Amino acid sequence: RGEELARGGRLTPEEVVFCGPATCWVPYTDPGIGLARAVRESMEAFLQVHSSCPRVIFMQNHGLLVTGKNPEEILSTTQMTVKAVRTLRATMDFGGPRYLPPQETARIDTRPDEAFRKKVSGWEA
Repeated sequence: RGEELARGGRLTPEEVVFCGPATCWVPYTDPGIGLARAVRESMEAFLQVHSSCPRVIFMQNHGLLVTGKNPEEILSTTQMTVKAVRTLRATMDFGGPRYLPPQETARIDTRPDEAFRKKVSGWEA
């Protein structure tokens, strides 16, 4: 279910602000050059769909990659990703997650006040 949950959407406005509108998923590939190519291919596909680079990349059975312009941005994104995963896990006891609708996620991701919030939090996306 990892891919389903990773691609399901965002749970909170804060997750949209700090982690972007979606998560990039990389299917399992053996470590090495094959994995590097799979990451590149998944990032290129993400870019085609979302017109931006992913901030959060889940690599099946390997872990997490986070992109950012500086250490503060990377730390904020990592912390929010960990919080979102914990929240997602907790929803399983109550019937599973209820993601924000895609149109709501897109609206939050492009709001000027959220851009300001990113700026004052120490980074700009």
